[in-house]
Amino acid sequence: MTANWRAFHGERPVEPNWDDPETVAHLAARMRDVSCFIKDLQQRFTCWFNRTRPRRRRGGLWADRFKNAILDKDTALWDCLTYVEMNPVRAGLAESPGDYRFGTWGRMVGGGAHPFAANLVRHLRQHLGEQAEAWSDRRVTAELAANLARIAAGERGEDSETIFAEEEAARTSRDRFTVTARRRVRYWTDGAVIGSELFVREVAAKLFDAKRALRKRLARGIQPDSSDPLFAYRRLDPTL
Repeated sequence: MTANWRAFHGERPVEPNWDDPETVAHLAARMRDVSCFIKDLQQRFTCWFNRTRPRRRRGGLWADRFKNAILDKDTALWDCLTYVEMNPVRAGLAESPGDYRFGTWGRMVGGGAHPFAANLVRHLRQHLGEQAEAWSDRRVTAELAANLARIAAGERGEDSETIFAEEEAARTSRDRFTVTARRRVRYWTDGAVIGSELFVREVAAKLFDAKRALRKRLARGIQPDSSDPLFAYRRLDPTL
């Protein structure tokens, strides 16, 4: 932990008291906190960027502050993952996620291993249920890829033969994120809690006012054609 702290802060800051258990526990929790990491990263990069401009710049750099959403691992996690990996394609930076070497899927395609493979497969197995417990890691991701391809082809109005062909191609393809599906982008960043209706209301009741969480009208249909639609706590205009 000491080495990690020094690698991040350098030699200039005064080091914490490593003999104090409370201090060590606090710093350890902070190092595991993604929100704290992004906050520090944005602040440090902004300071460097402003300082190194030809005409010294002042003020904020990022369009908005870092935010997160709580995802239901059984319903929302895979769709959010797909949305994130498809971002470089939608932005015109690559023809497929596998071509974008700065993304996790691009790294997997280029190097043969996903940087978070163990957690990825573990969560996907939970999404698929008991039938996937005996499946290999490759089978788990292949089945989900085939399912996404089937949904995407159906949304385009393809005939059953084409849908089946694309499903099989995705099951055997190495780059399994190339299928496109409709996504309402704002929900993934501003929806607060995303998942099944029960999951959203239970989490919202713990985080916010319990009575309001039960009465609140949720945003429904982030995947309108799915038999198991996703809900979001906040109702948003996806066009903004």
